Amino acid sequence: MKGGKAKISHADKKDLDTFSVDMVGIQKQNRFLEENNRPDKKGIIQKESERIVGNICDKMKVMSQEEQNILARNLLIKLGNHATLARQGNVYMRMDGFYSNKKQFGVVEIETGADMLDVSRAILDDVAVVNVRYGVDKNKNHPLAIVLSLPNKRTDYWQVLKDIRDIVEMPIETITFGALLILLWNNKEVHDFDQFYIDVDNSSIRSSVVSLVGRSVNIGDGFYGVLESSK
Repeated sequence: MKGGKAKISHADKKDLDTFSVDMVGIQKQNRFLEENNRPDKKGIIQKESERIVGNICDKMKVMSQEEQNILARNLLIKLGNHATLARQGNVYMRMDGFYSNKKQFGVVEIETGADMLDVSRAILDDVAVVNVRYGVDKNKNHPLAIVLSLPNKRTDYWQVLKDIRDIVEMPIETITFGALLILLWNNKEVHDFDQFYIDVDNSSIRSSVVSLVGRSVNIGDGFYGVLESSK
């Protein structure tokens, strides 16, 4: 610090740790960043409320698809994951994104509209593509759907999720932007998205969010479809 402001320290080269431009160097750098970018997280950044969450959800409706995707990616990163988006214009990689952490990895589809069946279809296609083109084992893929609101209980999405799990043996996890924000505001990390598997038999992620936060969540039942279906 100098004059109350942060300044770059131009240390002598002998004091610097260099990384070779190869896989070993990349792994070494990643470990360095991991060890030096993990401050203790305490307290609550912001207490969730229906007013705050509802206001954010309303604003998201007028965001472009690219902006929504970037927000989803950034939330995954801040929750302790590596996450990337598919490059625009790449016709060989149609998925919205991909995430990984120390426990699991998977394709990501992001949907803020009402056509949730497209999400399940897209995820099946994503899993097939990364399996054929990159040799990613289907059984090791933990696909994740990030949505604005959990759909109505009467929609086919819930039954389709169960059918995919039972027939294809591939659970698709579903989480909302609101839930991701609540976890972020409470300084939590998520490395196990399997706990967010829901289908026609149980369409609520409230218990999973409450378990991670360690307290009840200040969002009413069904509000905006953030933690359970609104109807």
